[in-house]
Amino acid sequence: MLTQAKKLARFRQIRRRNYRASLRLEGFAPSSQTHLDEQAPLLSPQDIESRIAQIKARYVG
Repeated sequence: MLTQAKKLARFRQIRRRNYRASLRLEGFAPSSQTHLDEQAPLLSPQDIESRIAQIKARYVG
């Protein structure tokens, strides 16, 4: 039986791997430091707007 902590660690590992794979599928080049983490810095509104513009350009253009 897996403990709750092991299940949570496995879930985080799979989530991280899937996130990186989805970035690659969308044409982004994720760095080795791309991660989902509670300690990750929050993006500024300007950063969010620029990323949204990148995504829109990819789908519209």
